[in-house]
Amino acid sequence: MARAEGQYVASTTAGDWLDRIAVHGLGIRTNAVLSVFSHGVLFDRSGAPALYIPAASLTGVRQESGMAGKFVEKEGLLVLTWLLGTHELDTGFRTRRAADKVALDDSLQQLIAAGHQEHSQDPHSGK
Repeated sequence: MARAEGQYVASTTAGDWLDRIAVHGLGIRTNAVLSVFSHGVLFDRSGAPALYIPAASLTGVRQESGMAGKFVEKEGLLVLTWLLGTHELDTGFRTRRAADKVALDDSLQQLIAAGHQEHSQDPHSGK
């Protein structure tokens, strides 16, 4: 769907941009390639383990000016909100080229909307 080079900023507890998650290398800032697929997203990180987030775990995406010690211009970061078990996390990504952010944001919004639509149509979802 979409792919861009940039910087993986960090993963934090959702809503608390200072509470960096340290386990599994999630708090390590690295260069990365973010790829959006129909089944999820992949952060292919340099010098750290890749991070894959299944589409069903994504709950939101927004643009922010900073998180976990990285501050940029207004709406310069893409922040993905997702569930890891029962914990809601935010993961930040800064695209190398500003135009790539728009394409990623659009693809992520579509992926999340498709996941919510599928979930709402699932007779076993409890809704």
